[in-house]
Amino acid sequence: MLVFMTAEGTPVRFSNFGRRHFAPLAKRAGVPWSTFHSLRHTSATLLLASGVDVKTAQAILGHAKASHTMDIYADFVPANVDSAMEKLGAML
Repeated sequence: MLVFMTAEGTPVRFSNFGRRHFAPLAKRAGVPWSTFHSLRHTSATLLLASGVDVKTAQAILGHAKASHTMDIYADFVPANVDSAMEKLGAML
């Protein structure tokens, strides 16, 4: 099932998606303009920062390998480092 489609019911060309669909929806929602891909990047980073395991994030994002998810989306999250060090300290 397509979420965005042409009047003929075919998939929207990606080159038209941002201008015709994404930008007007973001404006109506009061979301500051950004690219569709930046929302994907933010979602992936938030998943990982909230403690979702990499394999689950990989499945959500549709990547073939977890290493790809980590290489692209696992931005440095200071809170994760602090939490990991607290856990390590407690175990020691």
